Amino acid sequence: MKEPREIGLNKETYRWLNNQPKYKPNDDQWFKASYPIFAKGKKPKSEEELFQIIAYAYSWMQTIPNVKPITNKEWLTISSLLKRIDTKSNALEQLLFILIPIINNSLVGTSKVLHFISPVRVPIINSRVRKAWNKIFAKRKDLKLKGLLVTKANLQSVVNSYLNYCSNISKWQEACGKGVSIRDIESILYSQK
Repeated sequence: MKEPREIGLNKETYRWLNNQPKYKPNDDQWFKASYPIFAKGKKPKSEEELFQIIAYAYSWMQTIPNVKPITNKEWLTISSLLKRIDTKSNALEQLLFILIPIINNSLVGTSKVLHFISPVRVPIINSRVRKAWNKIFAKRKDLKLKGLLVTKANLQSVVNSYLNYCSNISKWQEACGKGVSIRDIESILYSQK
């Protein structure tokens, strides 16, 4: 299939990407087998259940997480926000600011954790997805995804860039229709050579 007339957040671009040669990671079977177990959209009812989801997320990564303890006050806030994560509220933004410093100071790890909790609303991001996204949309400066590495100085910028990505993935998913999920789009980005 030839390149679409206009690369954009549309069904034509999705179909074109879906027909491109795919990168198959060595752990692809693990992703496929574990995804239905991990991404149930179940909200953790305790810090222990949240740590279980963090363990699931990090089984998809090549690092052991450096997770900070969660205070009772933080847990009450996290728990309250998780109840609203599936809505179009600012819960996702607030969760990112709280959880990134707790979960290895990692947007990548936090996006996986939150995706497993809310697979219909929160896309996974990593360096492969970012690289593919920026290559595909190179002519669209408004869609550029900034770096994923989080520091104290750039946390706001990284969160804003990721939230913009979430919004764009959601628009793309809506343009593709009911048969295409956020996970489908993110997986196609991940699989680009």
